[in-house]
Amino acid sequence: MGCGCWRVGLLIAALGMGVPALAHDSNCDNSATTGNPPIHCEEGSTSTDDISIDVDGIDIDTTADGDAGRGIAAIHEGSGDITIDIGGTTSAPSTIDTTGTGSDSVETAHAITAIHRGAGSNITITVENTKITTTGARSRGISSTYYGTGNSGMKIELGSGTGITTGGNFSAGVHGYLLTDQGDLDVDLLDGTSITTKGATAYALELTHGKTAGNGNLLLDLTGTSLETQGTQNAHGVYASHGGTGNIEIRAPTNGGSITTRGKRSSGITAVSGNGNSNIIIDLTGLRITTESTDTSANSYGVAAWNKDTGNTDIDVRGGFIKTSSENSYGLYGLHYGKNSAPLEVFGNINIATHDNHAITTTGPTGHGIVAYHNGTADTDRRIDITVGGTITTSGTDAQGVR
Repeated sequence: MGCGCWRVGLLIAALGMGVPALAHDSNCDNSATTGNPPIHCEEGSTSTDDISIDVDGIDIDTTADGDAGRGIAAIHEGSGDITIDIGGTTSAPSTIDTTGTGSDSVETAHAITAIHRGAGSNITITVENTKITTTGARSRGISSTYYGTGNSGMKIELGSGTGITTGGNFSAGVHGYLLTDQGDLDVDLLDGTSITTKGATAYALELTHGKTAGNGNLLLDLTGTSLETQGTQNAHGVYASHGGTGNIEIRAPTNGGSITTRGKRSSGITAVSGNGNSNIIIDLTGLRITTESTDTSANSYGVAAWNKDTGNTDIDVRGGFIKTSSENSYGLYGLHYGKNSAPLEVFGNINIATHDNHAITTTGPTGHGIVAYHNGTADTDRRIDITVGGTITTSGTDAQGVR
């Protein structure tokens, strides 16, 4: 069974019949073809057909949990690609609103879902001029998951005029999970995009390159975007983790936009490299990061990079600022654990540098400006370099500029 969903141009208005309600069409078996219903497309395990959903001007509302509550869903068990392209205009954006009851342990109504369980294919999601709102625990704005084999990649791009708001606990704005042998997980947030999450453990961006024996990079580009998490705890702006071999690269090449978190243990950016020979590279220009929690021991860092195996950690920031307000909430934090298993002979370096009038301000007790710590025991090729070209201001008890 082949599936394609495409833009439809209706001439009803031109024929004097009024403005059409139908802004998309679908020949998928479980998708209606009138009004603005949810769009659900599926391919079985023997299929080599692609799923292509390409729509403009949609207005989808769902009020159910689970599969029935998904606004747009593409599920592939075979070997074809999944492509989802959603557009609108500045004056008439597409809208997807999902409402589920759910619980902290049961997924509810994601606005956009892509699931692939086949081999050697790709997931590509592009969203522009679209407003997404989800209500209920575990109701993500975009949920993209690839459980498969071979060389398989994932690309998610949010374009200008795209806003995502999620309202429940564990409800990420964008959740990308790649569990394949080889391939990149690549996410771009372009100028004029925004993500707001309101629940606990609801990250704006939650990205995982998950296979221990997998190869590939996790790539994130932040350009002029606004990320905000309002949850009381564990609600990072960006959480990026890699379990295999490949780099984590988080960049804001120009006009980095802003990241604001309000809860304890809610850092602006957290990058974790787990098992392979992976480098963490964080390079930010003009990004404004604020962690607002004032709770005791909030541990809400501006940028935290935790390398649990071999590989280097490089953090470079220029322009912009980082502000933290609570106890143990550092501006920049580079931690090299050493290997997950003995011996802890690790040959990775930590390099942290601020440039071009970048400002770090911390006001909480032991709220250090920059912290770097290496747990490895190798006698050579293990170095920590810190360069301060901007300013660091600390005002809390026992808070140091560089530690």
